[in-house]
Amino acid sequence: MELLDFSLEEVHLPSDGIDEMSLTIVELNDRTLTENGKTEWSDVLNARIKKIYQGYYGFQIDRGIR
Repeated sequence: MELLDFSLEEVHLPSDGIDEMSLTIVELNDRTLTENGKTEWSDVLNARIKKIYQGYYGFQIDRGIR
């Protein structure tokens, strides 16, 4: 949730599993999600972040286990 204080564009969240596709967020900030959206995405928004880096797919955020 703390990352919503910033405006992020083209963010990629790599999947944890081999068979899963990575998730791409076109724009993420405090204005892009409704309260309902914040509830629906709470597992992603409240995940612990392990690493933020420029990776193979661009700007990537690796999530830790909550």
